[in-house]
Amino acid sequence: MAERKQELDFTWGPDSPKLSEHYDQFAAGGGKVLVCPHCAQSARVTDPGLKRNADIATLPMLGKMLIEADKVMNY
Repeated sequence: MAERKQELDFTWGPDSPKLSEHYDQFAAGGGKVLVCPHCAQSARVTDPGLKRNADIATLPMLGKMLIEADKVMNY
């Protein structure tokens, strides 16, 4: 989802906005997408290939996020 060339033209249902609209609203609101570093390496995704407000996470970033999280995170 965070890769720049990945199209987000699908919806969750017939009356739902496209995933690209959800992503744009999330990013415009200051949301950050952290990409698993192991997944990025496996998929050969690099920082220049990521969408706005997306970064490849580091292990310290992930640890800090887990400690500070008040929401569920899927990693």
